[in-house]
Amino acid sequence: MTVRPARRRAFEQIGDAVELDVVACIGPHQINVLDGRPEVTVTYPVGSDTVLSMQPDGTIACAPHGTAGPYECARRLPDRLVYAPLGAAGTAYLLPYADQIPND
Repeated sequence: MTVRPARRRAFEQIGDAVELDVVACIGPHQINVLDGRPEVTVTYPVGSDTVLSMQPDGTIACAPHGTAGPYECARRLPDRLVYAPLGAAGTAYLLPYADQIPND
């Protein structure tokens, strides 16, 4: 078996620039902590008087601020929110979450 040395490639030869995708995420200013509960609700859209409501089929709706049923409550982790509107009987959904944002 012959071992060949690695060939160096200049940066310009690697190829075209990769297309970047922008991913919207929930920020800390949108989180509503529920008294005595580990779940949170999310003000959505930003600055509104409604909260995100994750439907069992994965579609997003809005409910009036203060609504905190199974469709509106999520578990907050450092980098994501987990919604499971039907609990263990249904699908869980993830939304990106940023616990710190610039220009705050």
